[in-house]
Amino acid sequence: MFLDTPGYDRFPLLFSREADNPKEAVTELAIGPDWFANERYRGPRTISTPDYLNAYVGNYIADSPWLGSTRVILRNGKLWMDGATELVPEGGHLFRPADPVWSPERIEFYFFADGKARVLRLDGTPLYRAEVD
Repeated sequence: MFLDTPGYDRFPLLFSREADNPKEAVTELAIGPDWFANERYRGPRTISTPDYLNAYVGNYIADSPWLGSTRVILRNGKLWMDGATELVPEGGHLFRPADPVWSPERIEFYFFADGKARVLRLDGTPLYRAEVD
């Protein structure tokens, strides 16, 4: 589900439950870098973010009609692609999607300048940082 509200129209709404039970009530809502929890949420409310992750945050554009672009954001101390795919560190500047665990897909960041990655390589295809909102 997407919102038709400026600033929130780039990311899907993600709802989470306390348990993997479809009968449980929703406890969390996330959209882009924003996260909200209601009174039923039992986890930590303050989550620290490792400073090194800031180097990866940005909008990356591929020179390919099949891949397009992706936004890498921070939410709750973790990196996310397009606000919906959590990225798990694999070491160095290499990441993988959190789900499914068996996914062979890898995301690697390259060429750093001014403390920011300038290239994201997604399964061998380079995407270039674009300084846009």
